[in-house]
Order: sequence, then C-alpha cells, then structure tokens
Amino acid sequence: MDSGPAQEVTELLKQWEEQHTSPVYDPIPTLTRIAEIIEAETENFMKKDPDPFDERHPSRTDPECALGHALKVMFKKDNFMTKLVNDYVRDTYYSRQNITGRDVHKLNVAACRLTLDLMPGLEMSVVFQDNEALIHRLVNWATNSPEPLQCYATGLLAAAMEVQEIATNFRDLNAMLIPLMLKRLHELRNKTQEERPNQNLITPPNQTRHFARFDKKRNSDIKCNGPTPDKKDREKDEGGGGDMLVDETPPVVKDPETPVKNHSCNYVLYLFFKTSKLCTKIRSEEMDKIGLHLSL
Repeated sequence: MDSGPAQEVTELLKQWEEQHTSPVYDPIPTLTRIAEIIEAETENFMKKDPDPFDERHPSRTDPECALGHALKVMFKKDNFMTKLVNDYVRDTYYSRQNITGRDVHKLNVAACRLTLDLMPGLEMSVVFQDNEALIHRLVNWATNSPEPLQCYATGLLAAAMEVQEIATNFRDLNAMLIPLMLKRLHELRNKTQEERPNQNLITPPNQTRHFARFDKKRNSDIKCNGPTPDKKDREKDEGGGGDMLVDETPPVVKDPETPVKNHSCNYVLYLFFKTSKLCTKIRSEEMDKIGLHLSL
C-alpha cells in the first residue's frame, strides 16, 4: 500500500494528466506542491542517517520509506517526466505555446527545483543525453540568474558534470565556473559571519565542548612531565625524618569559554560544496580558507 505522500503525488499527477493540455492550465502549483512533498520526505529520510556512500534508490536502501514510494510513483509517469525535463525547463516554453501574460521565470524555477529534488532516482546520462542546449541554459542561469534559480541551476549542472562524457565535452565551461563558485563560497561565508558577529562569544549550555582543554589555544598551558625552568628542585632526602617538601600547588586555571563554530554557515557551505561537483579540483589550501573542515 502506498504511503500518504505517495498517494498525494498520485492525485497531483492524475490532475496534471487531465488538465495539462488546456491552454489555460498553470503547471507551477502542481510542480511546487510535488517539490514540497519530495523535500519533506527527503528530510525525513535523511534523519535516519543513511549511508552517505550508498547511491542506490531510496526504495532499495529503505523499502518502507515514503520517499522511495513517492519517487517510484513519479518515475512511472513518463509523460510528466519528459515534459518536466524537456519543456518546463525551457526559457521559451510559453512563447513556443503562443501563451502570453505568463512569467516563464517562475515556471523555470519550479521545474528546476523539482528536477533537483528528483536527483536520487534520475539517471543523469539519460536526462542530459544529446541535450547540449539544456547544459548551456543551466550555465547561463547558474552565472547570471537571480536566486533561487541560480542555485537550482548550479545543482543540476553539478549533477550533469558527474557524467564523464559531459564533463569532458564542457571542460572549458567547467574551468570557468570553478573560480566563480569559489567566489560565491567566500561571499556566503563572509555574509553569514557578518549577520552573526557575536555568535562566537558565548557558549550555549547545550553546545558545551567537554574536550575544550585540548584546544590549540591551550597548548602553552599544558604542564609537561619533565623539569621546567620555573620548577623548584626538591631537597635531597638525607635519611632524616624531616618534613616532606612538596611542590607549590599551581593556581587553578579555568578553561576559557570555547568559541562555538558557526555551524549554520559551515553546514551551508559544506552542502553547497558537496552538491557542486564543479569544485572537485579545489586545492586543500583553498578549502581551509573558506572554512570547510572535516569537523563538520
């Protein structure tokens, strides 16, 4: 039995099949609602902490998950998927249909958003096969369009570059996009830090770092086992029963409050970077500069 989200997707697709041929039909609400369902179920699926290296269809990794059921319903509708990938992502869709008074930008945003949400079940080599016009369109959107279309196009372009043949054929465009993506990463990091300038000054109780004493800033405070210039020599025991001398008890040094990492900023950067395979050749020193660390 299909899950609730899968049933709703089925109903939406049924409505689309009945109405999409009408010249007054607006596909944007349907595309947006399906995208919202897929995104919500993707979030629920990720909460289960799946293996990040398992690239199988979600229905195979977890046969009971609602995301897998919803995706299976989507991919059974060949007409809808063809329309989504081949037509709704065109910036000339309405003009080709002789439809006036419609905003094609909003349609492209909704179509790219849904296509990006469906990536876990799509075969990229099939989607972008013999479709150079789509690649060039995505490049144009990724470089010149306002958000959120720019972000969606970047994600789709990154998925396309996973196909070796596409990456080879568009090597020059790929090389041009890498410094642009690096620049955006720097800008995003700086913007987030400016919006939260005082976040690093206070450690919330629920984010206490119990191993703060091992922070690099405390290296100079760590007491060595060996002798130090300031350590007093013990008096030699001459066999008497005199009082035992002990070192002076060092003053208790309170661990300084450990700054809290800007998790939201780093996490956004991390997801942005992981999504965009355009940046796979970034040198390690560049990674350090933009604040992407394995501690994520």
